[in-house]
Amino acid sequence: MAKERLPGEFCNKVGQDIDQCVAEAAWSSVRIAADAADLATATFWVNLAGMVFVALAALFAFKAYREASKANRISLDSAERQDRAYVDFDGVSYECKPQTHGAPVPTRLRIELKNFGQTPADDLTLSLDYGLFESKDQNKLKGATEELKGLGAIMPQDQWGRTTSFNISDGEFLALQTGSVELRVSIGATYTDAFGKLHTLASTFVGSGAKATLGFVPGTRTNR
Repeated sequence: MAKERLPGEFCNKVGQDIDQCVAEAAWSSVRIAADAADLATATFWVNLAGMVFVALAALFAFKAYREASKANRISLDSAERQDRAYVDFDGVSYECKPQTHGAPVPTRLRIELKNFGQTPADDLTLSLDYGLFESKDQNKLKGATEELKGLGAIMPQDQWGRTTSFNISDGEFLALQTGSVELRVSIGATYTDAFGKLHTLASTFVGSGAKATLGFVPGTRTNR
């Protein structure tokens, strides 16, 4: 009697019995599983390579963005330095004019600023501290302070001036003439440039005589 033969893919040959069909089916399953594993492995490496590529692309994109941002900052800083307002002192002077002997002597202090930059200097403020000092010991004999706000803007290459008047005694006038007393003026200024940045300017000036252009006191000048 012929052995029972199963129909189907693995039992379609004449003479195959059930054991042979089962064995052939098992090996076919192993081959299919192996092919599926190979396919899964290949897919894994392809996906991994894709992830690595995406990560590298993101890294290079970030580096390019960082370099571009750095270049933009450098360009902006350069533009600000070239185009910003730049206010500086353009002269500080005073003049005493005696009227009659023994009477107070009117004294006129003149402060000149200039915007040497390319854009307006806005929101100008000014602080003054001035007075008479002994030339030898630097003792302050008399003085006054002023705080000036809301002074407006200085246009590019324009000058701005402020005159302050005060009286000194006839004896102080003589002391100024002989140089035993000197006039000192400490000036501080702030302003905003077109880029919205706040800048400061400060210095102390000194001079003597009936009329003089005051000079900078070394170590007191700042301009930021």
